[in-house]
Amino acid sequence: MELRDEDPEILEDIFQQAQLALVDARARVAWCEYELSRLTKEHPDVAARIPPLHEYTVADLRSDDLNSAVRRINALLGLGLTGEEADYWLKLEAYAREKLDLCDDDFQHMTVDGPVATLEALAAFIEDRLEGPKGIPISERRPLLESYKIHLSGTGRAVSDRQIYRAKNRPTDEHAFKDWKSGKLPRTSQTAISIERFLQNRTIPIRRTVPTT
Repeated sequence: MELRDEDPEILEDIFQQAQLALVDARARVAWCEYELSRLTKEHPDVAARIPPLHEYTVADLRSDDLNSAVRRINALLGLGLTGEEADYWLKLEAYAREKLDLCDDDFQHMTVDGPVATLEALAAFIEDRLEGPKGIPISERRPLLESYKIHLSGTGRAVSDRQIYRAKNRPTDEHAFKDWKSGKLPRTSQTAISIERFLQNRTIPIRRTVPTT
């Protein structure tokens, strides 16, 4: 169907339909991937007789974010997994239960929002445990900064970004602070963790004194 510039509402509907179709397709892929893992575990003799599909790989049908997480996890685990194994997600679940303290309550919570969310949540859980200390999610950075400023303003100490990164007790310099705020600084960065601890503790910036001559 050819659309003209004067058909914005129709075009918006088409975009939304395409987005929903993509979400539905990924949900079906995730469900099939997990179901295949379950069947492979329960019936290994049958699974061994079934030749793999070569036309498309599982990775072709995952979201880019999930594929990236899978690659990082495989590198961190060092178990020789590729992500193409039929029982891949069951292997990850078993590893997380044995080595990373994944419990039934954690896993049941993951499955509430469907198969896509289950795989993404399990991947995030494993990454969090494997990569060590992490800061807050990037989406929570600006709200944390705003909450910090509101709190100090309520005590009569209104502050700006500049006053934070130029303070005597500053958690970082201007460049790193702006990278943290914009999301460029990764969650695993010690600098990000230091900034967030500064804000979470409601630390009051100490103004630098300018020497007089």
